[in-house]
Formats: sequence, C-alpha cells, structure tokens
Amino acid sequence: MRDVKFNARCLSKTLQSVRSLTEKKSESLRRSTLRFSHIEASFYAMMVGSSETFAFYYAVKRDVTETQLALLTTAPVLLGALCNWLIPYWTKHRHLKGGVLSSVFIQILGLLGLLVSIHLSQPFWTIFISLSLYWMGGLTASPLWIDWISGWLPHGRFGRFYSRRNGFVAMMTVVTYLLASFLLSGENNISIFKIVFSAAIIFRSISLLMLCLQKTAVTRRPIKDSTEPLSAIFRSRLIFGMILFTVLFRYVSNFATPFLTPYMMNELHFDLRAFAWITAVPFLGRMISQSHWGELSRKNLSLPALQVSMIMIAGVCLVWSMAKSIEVLTIAEISSGIFWGAFELFTIVMIQEFLPGDARGIIGFHICLTNLAATLGAMSGAFLLNSHFSFTEVFQISAGLRFCVALGFIAFLAPWRRMKKFAKVHLNA
Repeated sequence: MRDVKFNARCLSKTLQSVRSLTEKKSESLRRSTLRFSHIEASFYAMMVGSSETFAFYYAVKRDVTETQLALLTTAPVLLGALCNWLIPYWTKHRHLKGGVLSSVFIQILGLLGLLVSIHLSQPFWTIFISLSLYWMGGLTASPLWIDWISGWLPHGRFGRFYSRRNGFVAMMTVVTYLLASFLLSGENNISIFKIVFSAAIIFRSISLLMLCLQKTAVTRRPIKDSTEPLSAIFRSRLIFGMILFTVLFRYVSNFATPFLTPYMMNELHFDLRAFAWITAVPFLGRMISQSHWGELSRKNLSLPALQVSMIMIAGVCLVWSMAKSIEVLTIAEISSGIFWGAFELFTIVMIQEFLPGDARGIIGFHICLTNLAATLGAMSGAFLLNSHFSFTEVFQISAGLRFCVALGFIAFLAPWRRMKKFAKVHLNA
C-alpha cells in the first residue's frame, strides 16, 4: 500500500515537473517570437520609409492631374480595403500564416511595378495598378497578421503590444525616410526613385523571409473562426455608432488630406528636404505617443481618447488652412501623428479585445468602409478644387465638417459617458 502511494506521489511530481517545463518552454517561445516580430517590423518600417512615403511625391513629379492624384491616393487603398474585408472573412484560423505570406508577396509585386513605371513616358496606369497591388497585399496582410500574432498574447495585453510595436515601426520609418530624403535631396531627376523603390523591394523581401521563419502562434485563449461578424455590428448600438461616425470622419477628412502634397509643392514651394520633414514628423508623433495610448487602452479609456483625438485632428486641419511657416506646420503634423495614431489604434483595439471571434471580419469591413469614404472624400475635394476653391478654403471646409462629426459622436456617446468601466456587456447596450 505504501509502495502504491509512493508511486502515485512520484507520478504526480513527475507530471508537475513536465507541466512546468512545458509552460517554461512555451513562455520562452512566446517571448522569442514577439522579439522576432519586432525585428521583422524594422524591415517592414524601412520599406514604408523608402517607398510608401515617396509614392505620392513621385506621382506629383510625373505631372499627374489633381483628379488623377485623388484617384492614386484613394482608389488603390479602397481596392486594398475590399481585399482586407473579403479575404480575412473567408480565411480559416489555421491558414493565417499562409494568408500573410501570400499578401506580402503581392505587395512586393506592387513595388516592382513602381520600379518599372520609372521607364515609361505615360506612367499613370502603371502607377495605379502598382499601388493597387501594394495596398491590396498590405491591407490584406494586416488583419490576418493581427489574428496570427494575438494568439501569443494573454487577454488584455494586445493593446499594449500593438501600440509599442507601432511606436517602434514609426521610429524606424522616420529614420529611414529622413535618411533617404537627405541622401536624395541633391537630385532632381526621376531616376533617383530607382534607388528608393529598389531599396523598398529588398527590405520587404527580407521581411517576408523573416515571416516565413517565424513560428506559428500558439493560441493562449480560444478563438473561434468568424461566422457572422456583421451581425455583431448591428447587435451593438455602441459598435454600430462608432463605425458610422469614424467612417463619416474619414470622409470629411479626405476633402483635404490628399491635397497636402501638391499644396506644399506648388503653393508653399517646399523643396524635398522641407517636404520630407513635414511628411516625416507625423511618424515622430506616433512614435512618442503609441506606448501612452496603449496604457490608456488597458485602463478602459478607449472611447474618451477616441473622442479627444477626433477634436484634435479637426484642429490640425484648421491650422493647415492658416499657417504657412514650416515651424507651425511641424507642430501641427506632430499633433496629427499623435491623434491619428490614437484614432486608428482605439478603433482596432476595441474590436479586437471585445469581439475576438468576429474581429477579423469586422476590422476588414470597417477598413473597407473607411477607405470607400476616403475615396469619395478625395473626389469631393478634387471637385471643390476644380470648382475654383483654393487649397486653404478646402482645408477650412474639411476642418469645419470634422468638428461637426466629432461633436455628433460625442453627443451620441452621452448614454455611455458615465460608465466608469467599459466591458463587453456594454456592447449590447
């Protein structure tokens, strides 16, 4: 009898030891995977800093019209948003890694197309198709990657990890973009973009290789494949309202946003260094603020922060309509990076944390709607400019409409304002 008890105790201790070793190994793998993710993010950021940030500057240099510029800045993103919604919606959880890798490869094809367009005399459609492939691949990869990596993270930690990673990406993007702008500022011919786009292809290819080597996420909390994500939107008055007002906000914002580039180049006559600086400082704002926004998300302050960010973004547009000095515009664009970063982060975090099973489909649907709104907003802004409104008048119209939408959102959220803690139960309120 004693031998039986002794053997049982030994077996129990052995099982506990095995369980402990397994947990330690799993934790070690989790930490190494998340560190590896940051290294991969650095190459992704260098790709953004050496391609995406130069793409519209390159398009203006190729003498596209204002209507064509409006299409280039919005329609490819809209096509990407459609893929962002439909492909993740039908992608099973076990196929996430394959989906991410395929999407990144399509993005690399888009970069190759931009490189080819340099040698064409009429490059508009080549640029359009290339940017479409770029955004279709990039935006499809985003929600798939979010679900793929979130399996490594305990509930409530996603916002902190995502905000810190975004801050790191912003820092690397700024460094790459400013360095490339400084090195290329002495050149005025189109051939300099051969260097820019070739570097982007190399960086994204390294990023793709690192994604291939990265371990498949171990699901630390059960996540079911999305079944009817759109029904979850209509069941929740809060989520429905948030999506409605953020989509409207993107629409009125894009009356102005696509035309900042021609305004700086043609009205303010900024050279490449000044243009690069103003374009880069929003990433600096994101870098210094993302970790702080992540802490707010842990304290259930996503909704108040989203309201504040919308008001501040409207104020930034008003500054653009009045200021012409690079110093004032630098402060405005740092603020733009801070509050646009908050706007984008909190909409994703709210959906991902409180509706994890439906998050892929809802995030994709939301991005699709916001980019459709952005396309319509850009075309509306182009219509105003073609109707002999000045750039500053269009910026003032956009700022006024942004304030109206932001105040409408605040009024809509009045029933939830007194809640001290936002919890999943409130989604059905």
